[in-house]
Amino acid sequence: MAIGSERRMTQARERTTIGEALAVGCLATGVSAMTANKMTVETAFRRAWRDWPGASLFKSIRADLARNDITTILYDSERRRTPHIAAWSTEDRGWWTPYLTVEWDMQEAVESIEETSEMSWHSWESLTKAFLDYFKDDELRRDADWRS
Repeated sequence: MAIGSERRMTQARERTTIGEALAVGCLATGVSAMTANKMTVETAFRRAWRDWPGASLFKSIRADLARNDITTILYDSERRRTPHIAAWSTEDRGWWTPYLTVEWDMQEAVESIEETSEMSWHSWESLTKAFLDYFKDDELRRDADWRS
């Protein structure tokens, strides 16, 4: 959503957008999985969300001590009935694994996130980076061939 835009996303659309953007952001940086430890994931999201300028545009998303929506967002991402381009799997026990649900290259996925959210990819990259910066090396799996 563009800054100052009057258009309001539904809660479901906000959650889908956050889940997709983080999945694409992780894949774009070579992160193929992150720990499914709830406390670690929630703390990482709370810290990243708190400082991310775009957070104020997502009125229904909470990331505080009283309620943190990130694990619900990740868990629900695979079960969405509406069209979506990326999701998170827990098939690999103990790990959240981001994946594209469409056969697109990364540039197409990035362009779709920009278009549907009306926010620059740079903004989403900054949220993803802040989110991933909290994790320890052994809490992330990286794809050795992600730049090829």
